[in-house]
Amino acid sequence: MRRLLHLLAVAVLVQACGAGADDSPSAPPPPEAVEPPGPPAVEGFAHQSGADLFGYYLPVSDVQIGDLKLSHLHLGDEAAFADWEQARGQGPTNFAPVLFQFDDLSSPTIANELGGQTPEVIVRVLPTGYGISERMVRFAGTDPTLGEVRYEGQFVQPAFHDRRSGAAPTEPVLRGTLTIGGRIYEGQSFIWFAGD
Repeated sequence: MRRLLHLLAVAVLVQACGAGADDSPSAPPPPEAVEPPGPPAVEGFAHQSGADLFGYYLPVSDVQIGDLKLSHLHLGDEAAFADWEQARGQGPTNFAPVLFQFDDLSSPTIANELGGQTPEVIVRVLPTGYGISERMVRFAGTDPTLGEVRYEGQFVQPAFHDRRSGAAPTEPVLRGTLTIGGRIYEGQSFIWFAGD
């Protein structure tokens, strides 16, 4: 009897030790780290018809990649947007109704129309897609040196509507996230300037 109990105990022990080798359910793998989804890709060219957005939007804080320093974001008038969209983005190769302009600080300077000095070489990043309204600016473009340039911004109310008052621009009217290559500039703000 003792021998039988001993054999049963050994059998139970062998079975317990072998469980989990092949016949036990395996533990689920740890969850993979998943980055939260970013904003949807900017595709096509669309703007809010009749929106008065024309101007030069000057960065509040410096953005510089190597010798290229962000000068401004430009938004054109209704006619410029309509022409670009009718041509399906196949317009001029050096200008668009929405673009980011960078100054090449390594280039010689030349006199500008205001009597100051400005770099002779500029880089304009034209859009591969955009969505523009009185609420927001969504932009995507590429440049051989800078890589992909993206901006997701919202107009700051009421500063955006007050920009036509004629007073010197002091408050940001546009704020969002600017991505240049692998660099991300959170909260990148712009002050509106009517131009000359």
